[in-house]
Amino acid sequence: MRIPGKIIAVAATTTLLGSLSVGWAQAQPAADYPAAEYRLEIYYVQIRDISHRVDPEEYCAEIYGIVDVQDYVSAAGYTFFRAERDEAVEVCEPNRPEREGTQSGLLRAWAYGTTEITKKFTGDKAKDTPFTFEIDLWDRDPVGGDDHLMQKTVSVWPPKPGVKPPSISDDPTDPTVYVEYAIINKTKKDEEERARQQFEKSRQRGEAYGNCRRAGGTDEECQKAAASG
Repeated sequence: MRIPGKIIAVAATTTLLGSLSVGWAQAQPAADYPAAEYRLEIYYVQIRDISHRVDPEEYCAEIYGIVDVQDYVSAAGYTFFRAERDEAVEVCEPNRPEREGTQSGLLRAWAYGTTEITKKFTGDKAKDTPFTFEIDLWDRDPVGGDDHLMQKTVSVWPPKPGVKPPSISDDPTDPTVYVEYAIINKTKKDEEERARQQFEKSRQRGEAYGNCRRAGGTDEECQKAAASG
């Protein structure tokens, strides 16, 4: 099986006008996305409509190839799936033959504990480099010949707040292979978690202080009790 070579994507510069500040200060370009550390996670890879598109009259496909994500600057990355031809993984439509209609089989992760990649972004595409997907998937068919389902190198950037990152598939209008993933603002999530933990500590201290006062403790005693808890 040929594993595609690595291709370094060259980022294009995008300039967006921001709003003017008070006074005579010059307008500053708006960030392409918030500066932060981002985490990319692949949730699953779908092989759609196997019994009609991939292996007619059969409910399972034998998938081999690679799905990985790279950061070529730091050489970081992770492999979601990798299998040689003689290690092909069976992917089946889940409810055949009992149920009709279009169904999808799920390609499971190749290894445990390698489910994400993190990377810091400045918010400026002229300075940053994207996450890059390398996808090369085949269906093994000893009788009719192997089918090449998808081969793509796709670069993706953190989305603007509230915007879902673009989907990845072999065909955007009628896909056979579909990759479900997310790019998460890890800095924001970490800050939210720290704030939640701080709120919980404050709540527990307030509760301890109130219980102490109701039990007849002095303000000084209860302040110490709450702090020690």
